Amino acid sequence: EGKSVAAAAAAAEEEASSSSVPSDVKNISGGTEAGLTTPYQMHRALLEERLRMEGNSAAEVEATSSSVPPKVEVDEDSVVVMSRKAALDSPLDEAISGFVVGAESDGDGTTGAEGDGADEVESTEELKPLLSAPTDDADAAASGDVEVPSESAEKEVRIIESERSDRGADMLGHSDIEWRIRPPRETKRLKRLSLKLAANLIRLDCKVKRNKPPNVLCPKGGQAVLEAYYKEPGKRRKRRIARFGITTLRGPRSAEIDETVMELYDASMPLAGAGVAAIIYMFVEPDVRGRGIGELALEAIAAVHASQGCDFTVLVADDDGSGKLVEWYEANGFSRAPRLQNMMGSPDGKFGTTMIAPTSVSEGFFETVKIKWW
Repeated sequence: EGKSVAAAAAAAEEEASSSSVPSDVKNISGGTEAGLTTPYQMHRALLEERLRMEGNSAAEVEATSSSVPPKVEVDEDSVVVMSRKAALDSPLDEAISGFVVGAESDGDGTTGAEGDGADEVESTEELKPLLSAPTDDADAAASGDVEVPSESAEKEVRIIESERSDRGADMLGHSDIEWRIRPPRETKRLKRLSLKLAANLIRLDCKVKRNKPPNVLCPKGGQAVLEAYYKEPGKRRKRRIARFGITTLRGPRSAEIDETVMELYDASMPLAGAGVAAIIYMFVEPDVRGRGIGELALEAIAAVHASQGCDFTVLVADDDGSGKLVEWYEANGFSRAPRLQNMMGSPDGKFGTTMIAPTSVSEGFFETVKIKWW
């Protein structure tokens, strides 16, 4: 009985090794060496493999595959780059159509290979580098090494997502930035030293009493500078790449502010009225602009103002009348507040457009975003 089992296994191995699947097809489907084949050979080999996987006998596999006529006549130098899974999952015609590298599309989902014959594609030597690319469709599409058929919406989505990922590769996040809140630049040196000493004493007191230090501690005086520090790849030290001047105290109640809030947000006004703080200026170093620093700063400022008991953040956007800066603020949650023009010192928009946005801090924000104070 043991001999019969061994003999059956040997026979099965011999049958598999002598199957009609060409060695170059096996290589294209995931082997170590790239090979070349015609679309019809690829189609028939993959069909036979699917039939075997479904449990058909060798005779049934041969009978079925031999009954499939060649659908495409392509020169031997044509190359098909297709993953095994994609071909097995596709209809028989689609398993060939659209995967001939270099064939022109007629705009109806076909490659122009059927009927009057396919145009000659690039030479074998020029296309050999493609065969070393990933054979999985998703990987090949994402790498851009293989032209994706226009009829495949799924592959087009993958390419778009890959391009978006590439464009966002230089965008920064809160994890890349160290935020530091400091006294205003005009603060005298002696005052800065006293504030630094006070901050260290507060930290020491929290450590001794095993209390959690405040998430944000703004310097006395009502104004502060929020600075962004970033460590560039290959550099040893962090450098300051942006700074933002802000107020840190809840401003006095104002009828203009209350009316603006009720008009824009349809909010019921508390007895104390709406409390606001302001953004005085925003500056980002030119070499890091366009990497999302401004959006991150608005999130951090909103959290700082919320922690200081302020309900809204106000500012004056001065873009010399182009409207681009105003639109940018609107895209980041701010609304135009014409009632505040005089109060903010910009009558009739002389120095810019007044804008307002509610403050907010999400749960766990200060667990992931650290703001180092003083």
